[in-house]
Amino acid sequence: MMSVSQLMLGVAWLLEGNFKERLKHLLANRFFWAIFSIFLLHIIGLIHTSDFTYAWKDLRTKIPLFVLPFIIFSMPILNQRESRFLIWIHTATLAVTALIGLFLGLKEEFINYRFFSPGISHIRFSLNICLSIVLLFYEINQQKNWNQKIPGLIFIIFFFLYLILFGATTGSMISAFLLIAWILYILAKKLPVWITTLVWIASIGAILYGIYSIDRKLEEIKNYKPLRDFSQLPATTSRGNPYLHDTLYFGKENGNWVGLYYCEKELVESWSKRSTLDFYGKDLCGQPLMATIVRYLNSKGLTKDADGLAKLSDEEIRNIEKGVANAKQLTRNAFARALDEFFFGYEKYLDGYGTQGNSIMQRYELIKASINIIKKSPLAGVGTGDIPQVFHNQLVEMNSDLKDTRLRSHNQFLSITIGFGIPGLIFFLIALFYPSIHSRFDFRLTAFTFIIFISMLNEDTIETQAGVTFFAFFMTFLSMLATETSKPRTS
Repeated sequence: MMSVSQLMLGVAWLLEGNFKERLKHLLANRFFWAIFSIFLLHIIGLIHTSDFTYAWKDLRTKIPLFVLPFIIFSMPILNQRESRFLIWIHTATLAVTALIGLFLGLKEEFINYRFFSPGISHIRFSLNICLSIVLLFYEINQQKNWNQKIPGLIFIIFFFLYLILFGATTGSMISAFLLIAWILYILAKKLPVWITTLVWIASIGAILYGIYSIDRKLEEIKNYKPLRDFSQLPATTSRGNPYLHDTLYFGKENGNWVGLYYCEKELVESWSKRSTLDFYGKDLCGQPLMATIVRYLNSKGLTKDADGLAKLSDEEIRNIEKGVANAKQLTRNAFARALDEFFFGYEKYLDGYGTQGNSIMQRYELIKASINIIKKSPLAGVGTGDIPQVFHNQLVEMNSDLKDTRLRSHNQFLSITIGFGIPGLIFFLIALFYPSIHSRFDFRLTAFTFIIFISMLNEDTIETQAGVTFFAFFMTFLSMLATETSKPRTS
């Protein structure tokens, strides 16, 4: 679909005619060169690559970095009515998609927020929502009549609620920061400087306190001292079956052994009477069902036997089937649930269980691998095509449990540094921030650059067709709007 859209833009470009004048205008456009230079960086990376098969595949993925700015910047600039129409189409599309996701998700009673963004990556969807919130902020600020502000406010409130209840952690954090920044911007125009300064200090203080609290929790996990004397634990269940007080397979959670009071025989028999899912199979989130059951019982302080399972309601059994491994997840928002899973994964990682399906700990492992690769080739990098192979080799060298996956750094800046060295990273950062700087920090373009920057800390944003198209189109589109907005100031 994205390729078809770019093809349609290409046809429109050809039908426009007047090629010589348009190309002359294009080559003088600094925004075009900033975005296109990222594509050029990957072409330069061919010089010292050895895997040209992957290199050509990667360049095909990056083509939107050339095609979209080439076409859009050499076409007539959209007027205000046309640009606002596109922005509202984008907003309406996101709202409809979110409503469909909510309907399907609530119908199936999914707990995992990934199910609430049908047809699109939950990360990409949350980034689009963050961008839409920014564009709506701008629209509201441009309107003087409150009747014209109301539609934008309704969409903003809906998008915020969507992210808080079901959104990805990255999207929730970005939108919250943008909301705070927007409020501070409004306050700065209407309140004394000292009040605005106090609000800034309070906001920064809240962020620092959050970081401090997480750090304290990590230190607490490091210093956990779980039960070591098992002599006082009962040997059998109330039905006379032997307990296995496991300290190997299930590990610890919040400093307590998850596998204590475990009777597999009773759990298998009792579970089969209350669920059609195989005890030794997967839950609806693809996790080992046995581990989900045991963790859920442990979170409620119940024994992992027939008596413990009997104390669960039918609703709780359905929640376990859906992948809920901790009773607290049912009353916590997406961000709190993500923190809980991070702490659980960190605890297992310290105990030598590897990353074991915990996405945050996988990122930690991949960052370590990335840094080790960069140390081996800090100046030139490994080239455009060699990144997958060197990543695999590094994970094998580390004996990581991710060595048989195709995962990479999950951080765009690390990926760029691995491919093109530290000079390549500096070049990339200049290209990324130049449009915002050149536009005199246009609100919409600068906010989008911030969204992309945060996104790149958490994923390889421009390594997929969806990601690179999102980046290339909106960086180009908003740069064009910034050019149009700045005209009255320069005339």
